[in-house]
Amino acid sequence: MQKFSLSRSSVRQVLAELSVSGWVERRQGLGTFHVAGNRREPAKSQRTMLVGVWFNWPSGPLFSPMVDGIREELAEWRYHAVFEDGGFDVGAEAKGVEALVQKTLDGFIVAPSSNPADDHRPLEQLIARKVPLVLVDRPLPGHPADVVMTANELGAEEVVQYLIELGHRRIAFIGSGGLASVDDRLRGYRLAMRRAGLTIDEAWLQADQMAGEDSGRRAANLLLDLPADRCPTAIFCANDIIGMTVGMVARSRHIRVPDQLSIAGFDDIVPTAEHEPWLTTYAQPKRRIGQQAARLLLQRISSPGANPVTLLLQGSLVKRGSTAPPAA
Repeated sequence: MQKFSLSRSSVRQVLAELSVSGWVERRQGLGTFHVAGNRREPAKSQRTMLVGVWFNWPSGPLFSPMVDGIREELAEWRYHAVFEDGGFDVGAEAKGVEALVQKTLDGFIVAPSSNPADDHRPLEQLIARKVPLVLVDRPLPGHPADVVMTANELGAEEVVQYLIELGHRRIAFIGSGGLASVDDRLRGYRLAMRRAGLTIDEAWLQADQMAGEDSGRRAANLLLDLPADRCPTAIFCANDIIGMTVGMVARSRHIRVPDQLSIAGFDDIVPTAEHEPWLTTYAQPKRRIGQQAARLLLQRISSPGANPVTLLLQGSLVKRGSTAPPAA
């Protein structure tokens, strides 16, 4: 950079092109080295400079910033993203991934479907064939692959610790079954409660197979129907959709938030234009997840064969008006 008065992005781009054409090679944890005497093939012309991307809801409030991060990073290296339609129906992931596989692509970035009925078979086949692939938001247990995601356990622990510092002792958890990321958030909840010396009433743990309004509404009503001495004064929700639903249930029962009930979520999804942000939550570093996923995939394309890694990125606690000290 100093010798030739170049920007950092220009140097990165040149190194990427040299790696693709075989003049240099990247060695994990060591650096980038000149390939002396036996330049690797294939040549650059055999690369399509295209990456396949599949998310349930690529334009949604959670994944849209990740998509922006992926596009930004790929553009730095003259790569482009190819998208297939998402969806939450059973089989949407398989259909989308199979459609991408039929194209000539250099690698894939996929957020595994949140529908627990999906079997992820096309993804598992890509992993077994060691095709360059990076998963975002959640791993596939039992199938080691590169993953970039939020440090879910750490984030959940921080949220619950904040509720404890406010004075809450009866803190409930609403999540969804079958998702590794939610399991991590439940572990963080348990860890924070245990460190504070607080006993967890099993009735405070509510989980359904799907995370959405219906499961959040049912779980909230079950919690708020508990006797006064067991009813939670705070509810930690595994995502913001459930958190907003719990708020609606509380209002329908004439329970004042946060005076009588504190609510916290996870994700920090952007509210709609007609609603002001009010939910205390843990903000996932969404754009950085996309950037790191693209960067890791390009490393895999240039230097295949390395052991899979998991990158856990730290988010931040966002304190808003849905939480307060419990009523006396």
